[in-house]
Amino acid sequence: MTAPAFLEVLTQSVEICGSCDQIYIHCLQFKHNRDKLRNNLMADVSGTWLGTYWQQGIPTRFEVTLIQSGNSLTGRILDDSDLGEAQLTGEVVGRRISFIKRYFTTSPDPVTYVGTISEDEDYMQGQWSLKPWGSGPWEARRSGETLMADLQTRIEKKVSLTAT
Repeated sequence: MTAPAFLEVLTQSVEICGSCDQIYIHCLQFKHNRDKLRNNLMADVSGTWLGTYWQQGIPTRFEVTLIQSGNSLTGRILDDSDLGEAQLTGEVVGRRISFIKRYFTTSPDPVTYVGTISEDEDYMQGQWSLKPWGSGPWEARRSGETLMADLQTRIEKKVSLTAT
């Protein structure tokens, strides 16, 4: 829709209340690309995730607990290596995630993670970098505890549907 056509529709949709002179704009429906609209919604990544990052082709598992408030992100990561525990701070914008990981004791150098969150918000993947040491891929899935709770809920729903 062109700008003049939009303004014409908008002016036809404005109404002034006769008793209080407030202006009301009626809801307008426009066709949007559904995928673009979904990508603009902020993902919710709060919770526990299990993941892997690869450094020079060698996988390292990790567990991360994320706390999201708006688009701000905080949390803790425990690597399955001698690097140990780290804190993180970052942000979520739409389906994009970025954070900086700082180890408590083993390394003073921050590790930067950037990635994309799946539409169902149960998977994310991206790239990490540690300047000047290198970079590599990473991925994470919601914790098995969350998945088991989801499975239990689905089983209960199925049982209650067949029991009637």
